[in-house]
Amino acid sequence: MYQARVPEVGPACRRGLLLEDGRPLDVHFPGHPAAAGGPDFRDARLRIAGVEIAGDVELHLEPSGWRRHGHGGDSGYAGVVLHVALHREFFADRARSRDRAPAAELVLEPQLELSVAELAAWTEGGPPGPGVGPPGELLARLEALGRARFDRRRAAFARAAQAAGFEEAVYRGLMTALGYRLNKAPFAELARLVPRSATRGLDRPALERRYGDAAAALPWRTAGVRPANHPARRLAGWCRLLPAWTGSLAALDPETIVKRSEGLIGADRAAAMVASILLPARNDWTAFADLRPGPPDRAVRDAASALGLDPERLATMPQRWGALEMRRGSADFVPGESLSANRLAPVQSQ
Repeated sequence: MYQARVPEVGPACRRGLLLEDGRPLDVHFPGHPAAAGGPDFRDARLRIAGVEIAGDVELHLEPSGWRRHGHGGDSGYAGVVLHVALHREFFADRARSRDRAPAAELVLEPQLELSVAELAAWTEGGPPGPGVGPPGELLARLEALGRARFDRRRAAFARAAQAAGFEEAVYRGLMTALGYRLNKAPFAELARLVPRSATRGLDRPALERRYGDAAAALPWRTAGVRPANHPARRLAGWCRLLPAWTGSLAALDPETIVKRSEGLIGADRAAAMVASILLPARNDWTAFADLRPGPPDRAVRDAASALGLDPERLATMPQRWGALEMRRGSADFVPGESLSANRLAPVQSQ
């Protein structure tokens, strides 16, 4: 038996999810945590591809946990309607039906706004949320939270690099970052289907064919997406960038990403790719702390409002990350209260 601390899917991650077979999933109620053996949650209420369904939910760290724990031959798991895995195995053969649960299957990691390391910190006693004091004191505390978030991103990347290799981990991180939130999962899967080694030496037309074949069956979200954020545009820019860059992808900077992608990857997206993926991968806190972000987006404005701050006061990337850390740590954050009492409760998987 092993125990894994897997956070419950929070309110921000219950709509717009995609199952591994591409069907949309909405979680109306995640179920009651099981007090004894058997599935981890009982009596969940879900909507899968528009069809209401109720039943049990089983959690594992990886999809193959279903097979390893022998659930397929256990009648106690016959009522499982959703199998949730935190990670997707590196280089796993998804076609091996014996590894897969008969129920609908969801892999969480590519669909989360927070990284797994950040979620683990909130469920296992991460940095305490600061109370709100004078603006100058609050900004200093936000800087500290931003540094903690950066360090967790760095540690998460180190684990990915250990599993897949440094360059492959950078490649997968950058490709995942090409997508806005609802297209992160398809981009992550595309990077798995077409690894970095398969792209070396290919020119733009060959890359477009290789990615196009693999992308055709993936569940892309395009309704309501602004033209500049469309996955086809981002992928076209990526197919221009890769042949034009012969060094390590870790050495890219925002200006080079924009230039080598012929502007199809915009300046804001390029800056986000460097800040969230490359600087933690390079463990370059100094460069991260020196970043001066552009106009605040909606998430930053909402976080600043919850803190009683003018969004323009969040002038550095660490401050913005710190504000997002506070805001995402609790949907019910009240200025002056600590976040520590509002962290997600851990769930044990047997």
